[in-house]
Amino acid sequence: MFRVVGVPEHFNLPLMLLSEQHDRGQNWCYENVPGGTGAMTQKLIAGETDVALMLTEGVSRLCAESDDFIPIGHYTTTPLRWGVHAPSSEWILNKDMLAEARIGISRFGSGSHMMAVSLLNDYKIQTTDSDDRWHVIKNYAGALDAFDDKNIDLFLWEETMTAPACSKGRLAKIDVYTPPWCAFTFAAHRDRYTDIKDDFNEMIKTVGQKAAEFFADEERVCFETARRFGLTTEVTQHWLKHNQVKPTLELSSEALQKAKEALTNIGLIK
Repeated sequence: MFRVVGVPEHFNLPLMLLSEQHDRGQNWCYENVPGGTGAMTQKLIAGETDVALMLTEGVSRLCAESDDFIPIGHYTTTPLRWGVHAPSSEWILNKDMLAEARIGISRFGSGSHMMAVSLLNDYKIQTTDSDDRWHVIKNYAGALDAFDDKNIDLFLWEETMTAPACSKGRLAKIDVYTPPWCAFTFAAHRDRYTDIKDDFNEMIKTVGQKAAEFFADEERVCFETARRFGLTTEVTQHWLKHNQVKPTLELSSEALQKAKEALTNIGLIK
């Protein structure tokens, strides 16, 4: 039995559904990690999981910093659409706004941190981890609390998951930021992967079949995303239009290189 972790979001419904079936022949277990890529990176390093399904940029950074870890497969073929969120729609995304913004991040090294640094870099704004602009809010729920308490001005998170809170006025999506690489990639410790490679290959086949079956049934997808995440049919259909979950063992060297180069250019990979 090997352990797999991922974020508790709509992308990972195939993994969640398979895990909930409690198939006796299934030799892997799945756990949701609300803290995202930063938290999963820590779990991999600490040996608290065998495989982590993380943002591709997080996998690129982890593998660049340590030869102990390797990418072992992609989960999506499409990039993540990061919503750029502010307290209200009256906020305008520009250099002056970004220069003064207090930015919420789940933790340093997380996707919300890396993409915020990349966004600042696009506007020629230099930053370091010691800047007062950064506010660690642990997870998405922490970001909502921080907006409610007026402690942050900006937060980047996947646009679909924030849609319910946006509709309630707790925050507002003022832009979308999309990096040029596939959203999610599996990573593992090099030595541990040697032990579980065959079992992982079987898992990818099973998850791929489940994903194809599940996402072909739009009515069921809309039901599950509404029940679990409070998403409307319109929001789910928008997400389905822009995203493709298609697990594969074939690694895209181009995607991984693009992510590595982008993080190197903004100083997050030395």
